Amino acid sequence: MSEIKINRRLFIGGALFVVSATGLVGCASDEGDVEHIAKGGQFFNAKELTTLHDVSELMIPVTATPGAKDAQVAAVIDALMLSWASETTKALFRDQLAAFDGLARGAYNKDFLKLPRDARFSILEDVDKVAFSNEEAIDSAGYRHLKEIIFHVYYTSEQASKDYVPVPGRYAGNLTLSEYETLMQENAYGR
Repeated sequence: MSEIKINRRLFIGGALFVVSATGLVGCASDEGDVEHIAKGGQFFNAKELTTLHDVSELMIPVTATPGAKDAQVAAVIDALMLSWASETTKALFRDQLAAFDGLARGAYNKDFLKLPRDARFSILEDVDKVAFSNEEAIDSAGYRHLKEIIFHVYYTSEQASKDYVPVPGRYAGNLTLSEYETLMQENAYGR
């Protein structure tokens, strides 16, 4: 996998959304083990959110540690689409989520979310192999970027990090030295 380049703004923005993201409203699926999201999010519609939620959970399942579902990965990414993502990234992610249906129909004649877990996981494995075997391939860029964000959001979440510390305080820009020193004293750890 290529080196992940994350600037300070993306890191802090992702961390803040992990703290403040609202939970997804879901319900049990009639098709089996897919947890369908009943309501659209801030950016993605209900089907896109369900696909994102499922793909995230297939990549980072609950084991002895929390999974992507526990860290609200899909909700955080949904919120990031409004505050962080460029129009290109938004289109790339939407296209990638739709591509999972196309691949499922081609292989199984069913939508991705109507497949059993093993078949969905198999599709994800195949996409992963192709996407990372040729990193120059344009059609793999959406998947690689989506996977990178899923893992970034997960590993910067409170659920995944033992050393998680939310960014304290509020934003206060353009302070005088006196105001800054007062703020630092008020918010110092260990005092």
